[in-house]
Amino acid sequence: MISTRLANQILSSSGQRIEDLVQEINRTLQPVVFDVRGVEVSTRLRRFEALETENVLALIEGSDPKLKDEVLIISAHYDHLGTDPTIKGDQIFNGAADDGTGAVATLELADAFMRAKKDGYGPRRSILFINFTGEERGLLGSAYYTGREPVLPLAKTVANINMDGIGGFDPRHPAKSKNYIYIIGSPPLSQELQNINTRVNEVTSIKLELDYGKNYASDQFHFEKQFIPFIYYSTGLTEHYHRPSDHPETIAYDHMARVVRLILATAWQVANQDARPASIDRSLLTADGYVCPPCPYECDAAVYEQPGVCPVCGMNLVPDLKPKR
Repeated sequence: MISTRLANQILSSSGQRIEDLVQEINRTLQPVVFDVRGVEVSTRLRRFEALETENVLALIEGSDPKLKDEVLIISAHYDHLGTDPTIKGDQIFNGAADDGTGAVATLELADAFMRAKKDGYGPRRSILFINFTGEERGLLGSAYYTGREPVLPLAKTVANINMDGIGGFDPRHPAKSKNYIYIIGSPPLSQELQNINTRVNEVTSIKLELDYGKNYASDQFHFEKQFIPFIYYSTGLTEHYHRPSDHPETIAYDHMARVVRLILATAWQVANQDARPASIDRSLLTADGYVCPPCPYECDAAVYEQPGVCPVCGMNLVPDLKPKR
């Protein structure tokens, strides 16, 4: 239940290292016993009670009789960290940037597509808008949707557009820009989505600085695990990230509006073009066991034969899909 780094710190006085112990135990199949002297470890525990929570979904049915069975998912997460009574002063984690901005953008995009439909320009494909729950507890809402109860077939899901924190600025941005957006895909799985995004950024004259390549874990992970094309938008970790100071007045609203216009243009193209974005034929995939989603513990590498929950961290296991041999 602790990291290898912390374990090695605890073992340092004994001259032992976790990596060496693992090799020795694997070689002999016997426990290695020794004393660890002069070490004191202190920690603080918070107990989390079990809760029932919900993903929030809304569907706009496509207007094209041949394409409406296909679905584009636009998502964000609406949960945050709650409160911490051990903090002096403000104890409420408001989560304005992370991910109030994404949740608000999901609602605005749904409103824009619905108004277009009422005006006779509805999307050809269906669009499912999801505000996921439990992202801050280990991507739980998206794990549940993709791994246990998708309301529409994953085989008909053409792409996921996910947003997590699109209203701030990363103080570690190399150029200290105020006109950028980080974008994550997984080439070749998401290359066409990235190409669409780059093209509409120019055609619409939004002209944000598109910064590809950052890697932040969010709900798009579970669509990637299902080999569904995805594109993820974020302005990165602000100075208020996971702090009570993540207030609405810290949001850069003009910049956020430009980002949402780019996302709208990309979603519009995906929802209306003749061909769905290139993806892997799901009939060619097989579940090679079940694995734990990313979490703070080092149980991600374990593979289990049956679905269920991880015995280490308690998270729902997800299928480890791989191409059939």
